[in-house]
Amino acid sequence: MPTANAGPEDIVRGPGGLLWFVENGANKIGAIGPTGAVQELDAPGVDAYLAEGPDGNIWYTNPVVGVIVRLTPAGVATQFPLPNSDAPVGIVSGPDGNLWFTEFNTAKIGRITTDGTITEFPVPGGMYLDAIAPGPEATLWFTDRTANMIGRTTTDGTITLFPLPTASAHPIDICQGPDGNMWFAENAVHAIGRISPTGSVVEFALPSSAGPLGITAGPDGNLWFTDAGTNQVGRLTPAGALLELPLSTPKAGPVGIVVGPDGRLYVAEHNGGIAVIAP
Repeated sequence: MPTANAGPEDIVRGPGGLLWFVENGANKIGAIGPTGAVQELDAPGVDAYLAEGPDGNIWYTNPVVGVIVRLTPAGVATQFPLPNSDAPVGIVSGPDGNLWFTEFNTAKIGRITTDGTITEFPVPGGMYLDAIAPGPEATLWFTDRTANMIGRTTTDGTITLFPLPTASAHPIDICQGPDGNMWFAENAVHAIGRISPTGSVVEFALPSSAGPLGITAGPDGNLWFTDAGTNQVGRLTPAGALLELPLSTPKAGPVGIVVGPDGRLYVAEHNGGIAVIAP
């Protein structure tokens, strides 16, 4: 990274055919292309997740001061405060042309238009909402770390909750898999979970030292995830066959993972840089 101790974490595909990532330790957002050249933009308060908006800008959450930030590719930032200064965490572009995000202080799902209009939907029984991702049939799915649930919302704010069968699983990141199910990382119980559109859950055990964080659907029809516990990247087939790949940087701390436009996987290492993996 151009900036020492940048602390890359979440990473997504974004404007210009680049991969954009949070630099948690540098208060910046970085962008990287297939040649490995990195550029950085100052990003006030960047802390958690980011997403490419339907307007071609980068959007990110700042849970510390309770704002959603829109950042142009040229680096112009506009902040949108939440009504109750809540702490937004996950954010993603939805199927309705808006951005959707999670709030963990008051357990709500939020929707923000590209001009900054915010609508909130309470999650009954929710406690600590984390990641959010698009799902089948124009739905959005989210994780709740503390209440140990996976949630689903429609674009009109109708929320359905599905408790996990394993106690204190600590679900974090979530994505739609190639099989039409949602897949998620269960950090505390060393597993990857799969939930069907109707709420049926299957869990795939990982080695006892595993600490899965980020997860994404790969271009090869498998699920790929980061494992901060073993300093590896894992590949899991929809049938549950596991392959683990050690990272070359010791104690790299892999967090986010995404498929680039070149078909390779890009991994954000909190204690390193960006690792690139050919499937």
